[in-house]
Amino acid sequence: MIDKLKKAPIRIIVFMTASLLLAVICIVYSVNYQSSLDLSEKYGDEKELAISALRSGLSDVSKDPADGKKHFLLASYDTDDRSQKDIAYSYDNALCALAFMADGDKESAAAILDAFVYAAVNDRGDVCRVRNAYAAGEIVGDICGSVRLPGYYDSERDMWIEDPSLVGSSSGNLAWVSLALLWYDKLYGEEEDTYFYVKTATALMDWILDNCSDENAGFIAGINGWPENDMSKAQVLSYKSLEHNVDCMAVFDALYEITGDERYSEAARSSEEFIQSMYDAKKGYYYTGTSSDGVTPSVEPVVLDAQVWTALALDDAGKNSRLRKNIGKMKTSDKGYAFCLEEAAGGFWAEGTAFTALYYLERGKKKEVYDALSALSVIQRDDGRIPACSGDSISTGMDLFNGTEWVYDNSPHIAPAAWLIMAVDGFNPFDIDLTDADKDRYEREKLSHEGVDVLRMREELCKEQFIIHAAGRYVTDDGEELFYTNSLEALERAYDSGSRMIEIDFLFTSDGYPVCAHNADGAWALGFSFDKAPTHEEFMNEKVHGCLTPLDIYRLADFMRKHRDMYVVTDIKGLSGGESAGTKLTKCEAVRKCAPDLMNRFIIQIYHDEEYDAVKKSGFPYIIYTLYAADEDERNPEAIVEACDKMDIVGLTMPAEWVNDAEFAGKISKIKVPLFVHTINDEKEMEMFKSLGVSGFYTDVVR
Repeated sequence: MIDKLKKAPIRIIVFMTASLLLAVICIVYSVNYQSSLDLSEKYGDEKELAISALRSGLSDVSKDPADGKKHFLLASYDTDDRSQKDIAYSYDNALCALAFMADGDKESAAAILDAFVYAAVNDRGDVCRVRNAYAAGEIVGDICGSVRLPGYYDSERDMWIEDPSLVGSSSGNLAWVSLALLWYDKLYGEEEDTYFYVKTATALMDWILDNCSDENAGFIAGINGWPENDMSKAQVLSYKSLEHNVDCMAVFDALYEITGDERYSEAARSSEEFIQSMYDAKKGYYYTGTSSDGVTPSVEPVVLDAQVWTALALDDAGKNSRLRKNIGKMKTSDKGYAFCLEEAAGGFWAEGTAFTALYYLERGKKKEVYDALSALSVIQRDDGRIPACSGDSISTGMDLFNGTEWVYDNSPHIAPAAWLIMAVDGFNPFDIDLTDADKDRYEREKLSHEGVDVLRMREELCKEQFIIHAAGRYVTDDGEELFYTNSLEALERAYDSGSRMIEIDFLFTSDGYPVCAHNADGAWALGFSFDKAPTHEEFMNEKVHGCLTPLDIYRLADFMRKHRDMYVVTDIKGLSGGESAGTKLTKCEAVRKCAPDLMNRFIIQIYHDEEYDAVKKSGFPYIIYTLYAADEDERNPEAIVEACDKMDIVGLTMPAEWVNDAEFAGKISKIKVPLFVHTINDEKEMEMFKSLGVSGFYTDVVR
């Protein structure tokens, strides 16, 4: 008996050790369970239906972009309710881009993100920001550089009506768009040029820093209304939203990782500090945000996204068992999740149910994951679309800006479909882990896109020697020589022959689009039948000389992106229609807004020295001073030398007959700027001009 008692402590120790080991194994298994839980096997059909529905919606709105200038966003809801019909919410579309990336569909993701980049660059307030919503479908307006915002024409009042909350900018919405842009860069930046996505995300988050900061931790909600260029007219939304700050924290952290800019690290910590201040330690949940003073917590309602998004974004919150218990209290009788704790007795919120499934997946809670996704499966329609809620409608427990109750009805909504896809794929959008390799790639791309070296560009011009005039002579199959075509075929032939400095002429269509064509006496442009400026669509549907493909700024920019060692020397003629066309874009601004990522790949020709400052101000770093249209007092050698001393230009070009004068040529050759003459096609002539100190030639002949 005594021996048995002596052995008992040993048995107890062994038992306790084994129990502890088993508990550790269970915890590790629970934390990492999501990696072994293959949801695609059980919910793959639902996911495929959802992704097909989103893809189909994108295909429907982007059919037949014949003129190549279109950008599209998806309608958030399929509804006849005028307050929601044909509106593309930015948050919803950012989610869809993320869902496409989770599924490996980079083309569909890029289609949405390209639309956001276009919208940001061409914002009517002339500030790089994203609005809360856009008109669904094609967002490009009728005039170059315009963006379609949601609204309607009120015939009784004879005016266009816009909802100030839709055309405003929310810090959360800007953050979601930025998050999607950064994810694309992370996933696909090694295989394609994504620098301008990162630059756009940076500009959007800088807008938040500039317009949504106050003296306390966190960022305010944003603005409503139409401040455009005058922020003093904005309706400032001074309350702070917890979910907005969760979004901002994730993006600012990512931007710090990729840029190394301490401002973004400080901003992320400011958001995190605010998030922590919204936690009620006694009750174990997060408040929605603050009142309009930006400090006092709004203690009700207790909303689902504030809990789940925080848990997805912050490890400590994700592991918080009390928070998990409160999330569980929002589970409805049909196994979905309510918008808020106070409405848990009603129907479930489809979007929230989907992202809660992702949360439970990360926590390794198999039953809860299955319950949530099964609840969504029940309400998913045969075509893959998912209603915004179960039943007829649900209340959010909150009011809209106009004071009416915020209610979701059962109209199909793209957000729950996007979150379902991410849940099944185990794709946490907040978990964007950028590496040193991502940062190194960003630095290389930044130098490539924004690096400016005038001396190097002068050397490149001298090394190249030839600037191919109007994309070069094109010889047809039957031997006909065509000049000044500015066509795709001529451009391709010039590039394939080794030319890297190619001059392209720009004219402007009646609706303000830069297109590639050479003006002509008695006609609008050489090679075309138009006697006056056509619309952009009319131009793109015409053939150059009846046989060649016309270029506009978009096709040209696409070509330049694919051929990154090519530079375009631009000859920009007058803006047809001017103010009567409804656009206030200057010529250079029009090109810049259509191809904002190619600023240091265009070499802009100016015709008078007073144009220099305007071109520089518009952001183009490389300028050639072209003198064929100069005034008489600008043509003498002394004036030319003086102008070149004042301007940091990469080249000087003038008609060949001017340089025939040896005295004139001698004075000009003393300038350190490369001298080009135009247009020379004969090699013997070229040798003669070289002897006079000429560096290179505009030529029609591709060598």
